[in-house]
Amino acid sequence: MLSPVIALGAYFIGPGRLARATRSTAERGAGFAAGWWSGHGVHTDPVGTWAEAHRRWLDLGTLLLVALLAADGRSGAKPDRV
Repeated sequence: MLSPVIALGAYFIGPGRLARATRSTAERGAGFAAGWWSGHGVHTDPVGTWAEAHRRWLDLGTLLLVALLAADGRSGAKPDRV
């Protein structure tokens, strides 16, 4: 389970045509949602500006976090029963 998660994540943050199309569709949806929320008085202010400037690192961090969680779920550790 871990290998496909890493492979898909790496592919979708890469320069491939399908990856770019998927990101473009997601960005249009996010832009629509941001416009809708903005029209209703909800703004991200400096947080949104920072997130946009660091998006590549946030994508990579999210991929690593998902991979870590998937690896932890495969560890086979069983909780102690009381």
